[in-house]
Amino acid sequence: MNALLKAFKDRITQDTVTGALAGGVHWGTATALREMPFIILTTLPSFGQEENTGDTFTEYQPLRCATYAYSAAEAAKICARLETLFHARTLPLVVGRMLHCHKGSDSLMQDPERDDAGQEIWQAIIDFNFLVQHNPGD
Repeated sequence: MNALLKAFKDRITQDTVTGALAGGVHWGTATALREMPFIILTTLPSFGQEENTGDTFTEYQPLRCATYAYSAAEAAKICARLETLFHARTLPLVVGRMLHCHKGSDSLMQDPERDDAGQEIWQAIIDFNFLVQHNPGD
């Protein structure tokens, strides 16, 4: 799982669009006074069992990207870029092998919170499901 998380964040931060966001890319949470836009990455519970295929295991690893921006258009644009970076593409992993990635779901909504100046905040969420093969113990 750690190899997937590293490769996932590396692809986002090395991209010319998503890697240049003013507020950056973060795991789990971002500080309260973060510049906009920014992305928060989180893991999600797996919807499938780990399958033993003999010498290796395969499992689905869902990951979420939540983008925060001051406009719906900007949040949607970043979400679309994330889809381009991952959907139906593979990632090189240091440990194990990624077999497939597909987009699970996406959404765009106005966040109920506002920034300190009263400006609207928009949130775009996109989930990805990675099928990963690895050796026992990896």
